[in-house]
Amino acid sequence: MQERFQRIKGKREDDGRILVGDVSSWYAVLAPAATPRAIIERLHQACAAAVTTPDVQSRLVTAGVEIETLTPEQLFAKLSTDYERWGKVVKAASIKPN
Repeated sequence: MQERFQRIKGKREDDGRILVGDVSSWYAVLAPAATPRAIIERLHQACAAAVTTPDVQSRLVTAGVEIETLTPEQLFAKLSTDYERWGKVVKAASIKPN
């Protein structure tokens, strides 16, 4: 996806919009902050095993899902980056919860 985005970044769409950013959705399994590390590791291993089975991979790929299993540390980094990134957008646009 990132490679495709780099090719189209800044190009004008037919309706006049200009693509200026990478927007994607993703899913993760989260646990409370005080969850013991051993349980986090067990959840990570179980989830990674589940999404890498041939049947699940086939279904996800057919649905257009890019499978990426992250370590707990990588997921924390992704969450932190997205929180900072989208926090700026929310503030700049004065977005408020209903």
